[in-house]
Amino acid sequence: MPATVTAHPTQDLLGDLRRDEAFAREQAAYRYVPPKGGEYADLAVDARLRQVLADRGVERFYSHQAEAVGALRRGEHVAVMTPTASGKSLIYNLPVVETALTDPGARALYIFPLKGLERDQVDGLNDLLDALALAPEPRARERRPLAGAEVYDGDTPGHRRDKIRNRPPTAVLTNPDMLHLGILPHHPRWAEFFANLRYVVIDEIHTYRGVFGSHAAQVLRRLRRVARHYGAEPQFIACSATIANPRELAENLTGLAFTAVTDSGAPAGGKHFFLVNPEDSPPTAGTRLFRRCLSAGLKAIAFTPSRRVTELVSQWAGERDPALWDRISPYRAGFLPAERRDIEARLFSGELDGVVSTSALELGVDIGELDACVLVGYPGSVASTWQRAGRVGRRDSDAVILLIAQEDALDQYVMRHPETFFGASHEAVVIDPANTRLLAQHLPCAGAEVALGDDEPVWPEGGYIEARGRLAEDGVLRPESGGWVPHHPSPARSVGIRGMGATVRIVDERDRPLGEADFDRAMREAHDGAIYLHRGRTYRIRHLDLEARRAVAEPARVSYHTRALSDEQTAIRDERDRRRGRRLTASFGDLRITTRVTGYERRNNADGKRLDKEDLDLPATTFDSEGLWLSVTEAARGVLVDGGFDVAGSLHAAEHALIKLLPLFALCDKQDLGGISYPFYPDLGGPAIFVYDGPEGGIGFSRRGFEILGDWLIATLDALRVCPCEAGCPSCVQDPQCGNGNEPLDKLGAIALLGHWLNR
Repeated sequence: MPATVTAHPTQDLLGDLRRDEAFAREQAAYRYVPPKGGEYADLAVDARLRQVLADRGVERFYSHQAEAVGALRRGEHVAVMTPTASGKSLIYNLPVVETALTDPGARALYIFPLKGLERDQVDGLNDLLDALALAPEPRARERRPLAGAEVYDGDTPGHRRDKIRNRPPTAVLTNPDMLHLGILPHHPRWAEFFANLRYVVIDEIHTYRGVFGSHAAQVLRRLRRVARHYGAEPQFIACSATIANPRELAENLTGLAFTAVTDSGAPAGGKHFFLVNPEDSPPTAGTRLFRRCLSAGLKAIAFTPSRRVTELVSQWAGERDPALWDRISPYRAGFLPAERRDIEARLFSGELDGVVSTSALELGVDIGELDACVLVGYPGSVASTWQRAGRVGRRDSDAVILLIAQEDALDQYVMRHPETFFGASHEAVVIDPANTRLLAQHLPCAGAEVALGDDEPVWPEGGYIEARGRLAEDGVLRPESGGWVPHHPSPARSVGIRGMGATVRIVDERDRPLGEADFDRAMREAHDGAIYLHRGRTYRIRHLDLEARRAVAEPARVSYHTRALSDEQTAIRDERDRRRGRRLTASFGDLRITTRVTGYERRNNADGKRLDKEDLDLPATTFDSEGLWLSVTEAARGVLVDGGFDVAGSLHAAEHALIKLLPLFALCDKQDLGGISYPFYPDLGGPAIFVYDGPEGGIGFSRRGFEILGDWLIATLDALRVCPCEAGCPSCVQDPQCGNGNEPLDKLGAIALLGHWLNR
C-alpha cells in the first residue's frame, strides 16, 4: 500500500485562500520568495568550545559567521547585517567566550536598545559560559551567586548591582539609558571592568535612528573616552537587521571604521507574500486572517499599528472563537516586565499558538518558530516590513505573510503599485552625530566623567572646540586642573536620550498593576471613562490622578471603545528668518505647542461608528520648540479652490508630505517631527502649515529643512503645471512643458496635489 502524503498546514491555507472568491477580490498582489540553501565555511575554534557548541546542535558555521569572526580575530570592528534568525548572536558570543577561555579577566559589554532583549540573550550566553566553567566562583553563604553574564538595568535590584560592580562578570548586558545614567557617570566604581574591557556589542543598531540614535552616538563616544581613561580600546561588534547602510550607521554611532559583513549564509524557507486591500476594516480583516492561520494549524503572529488595535484584534479573535482564548495573547509596550517575559516564554515553548503585537516584537526576542505573519497596516518602511515578516518561517517549510492595507495614502500606494514595494531596496537609517545641540548636552556629561582636554579624538576637532568654547562662554564648563569640567555635578540627569518622562501606573481596584503609560499617553488612553484593554480583558478607567501618577481601572462589559479628542495650538513666539515668495512665505523661528485632551468619543466595536461624546477637563501640555511655517497667500489658496481641491485636506496633505520630505535633507526620523495645518491662522491672516522639532527646545531639524527645503522646493516646484485630466497625469507634473497651458503652480499647491493624488 502506498504511503499517505499529508499536506503541510501552510499548503492547506494557501489552497483555501486560492479558492476563496472574497479573498481574491481583496488580493492586490502576490509574490513568492523562493527558499535559500545554507552556505557554510570552516572556522577553527577551541576544542572545548567546539564540543560545547556541538552539544547544542552547532556543528558547522554559516559563511557570514566565519567571515565576521575572522575579521574580529584580525582586530577589526565589525558590522553584521543578516536576516532574523541567521545566527548573529553566535558571532558576538563566540569571540567573547573564546577570549575568556584564554584570558579569564577579559570583559565584554553588551548594549541592547530594550530591556527585554537583554533578558532574552543572557540565558544563552550563560549556558555557554557555565558549560565551560567560566562563571565566577560563588562566595560562602551567597544566596544567588553571580553568573558569567549579568543584566544591569533598571530592573536589577540594588544589592545585585553592587555585586556586579564590585565583582564584574565576563559580560554585562545593559541598554543605552543605563549606560548614560547609571554606568558612565559612576565609572570609578566600575574601574576593574573598564580596565579589562575587550568587546562592546551593540545589537539591533537599525533601531538607533533620529534623535535617539544621535543621542546614542554621543553616549558611545563617552564610553570610548572612559574605556581609554582606564587604558582599554575595546573592539566593537554591531549587528543589524537589513538596512541600506549598516557600515555607515555603525561608523556614525561610534566614530570608528568598520568592516561590513552582509552576505548571509543562513538557510531560509520560502515566503508567500500577499498584499491585501480589505473590503472590511483593517482590524476586522486582520482578526479574520489571523484566526484563519490559526485554524489551519499554523503558529502565527499579527502586528498592529497601535496598542488599542493590538488588544482589540486579540479580544475579537477570542470572542469569535472561544477555543483561542488560552492559545493566543496580546503583547505590547505598557505590559509589566514579568508579563512580557511570560508571554515570550509561552510562545517559545509552544504553549501559545499565536500572538498579537505592536512593533514591540519586531526586534530579536526569541519567540520560537512561527509559520504566518499578519501585518495590519503597512509599517511605513520596506525595512520594517521585512523585519516583521522575517519573524516567521521555518527552514524546512514555507511561510505566509499577509500585509493588510489601511486607508492611509502610503498603504494604498503600495497596494496600487506593488512593484515599488517588492522591487524597492531597504531604507537607510540616518543619525546626526555632529548635531551641535546634542553635542552641547553631552560634553558636560563627558567632562563630569573625565575632564575634557584640548584633544578629544572621539569628536571631530572643529566641532568639539567650537562647542566647548560656547559652553565655557555660557558658564556651563569651567577650567580645572588643565581640563574642563561642568559647573553642575550631575549633568547626565538633565539629558533624556529618549524623552520618556515620568510614567503613570494603571492599577485595578485592588491596586494590582495592569500596566503603565507616560503622561501624554495616560491622558489620551487612561482618562476618566476610557476603555482600557489589557490581555483580553476590558476595563473602564474610574479615575486618573495625575498628581499621584495613578489610574484606577474597574472591570467592564461594554460593546464600545473610546477615542480621545484633542486640540493642538501652535503659537509663534519669535520669527528669526523669512523667505518671501510670490504665493507663499516660508518662515523659521520659535514656537510654543500646546496640546489638550478635550474629551472622548464612544465608538461601536462592530462598525466603528460614533455613539456619543463626553467632555474632559484635563491640563494642557505645553512645550517650546523650533519650527518652520508656510504662510499661504490668497492667490495660492485660490489655485486650490479653482482646482476643486479641499483646502483643509490639501493643507493637511502638504503638512504630511513635508514631514516625510524633511528626513531626506535633515538627519532625522519622521517620528522626530510634529506638524499642524490651519485653513486660517489669525496671526498670519490666511492658511498656514507648521512643522516643528519634536524634542523640547528644538534640535535643528526644522532649521535644516527651512534652509534647504525652502529654496529647493521653490526652484523645483514653481515650474509645475496643474494637469486637468482625471487620472492626475503624472507626466504633466514631471514635464513643465506639457502644453496644457496651465499656470505654474507654487510649491504648496504641488505638494498639496501630490497628497490629493495619493489619497484618491
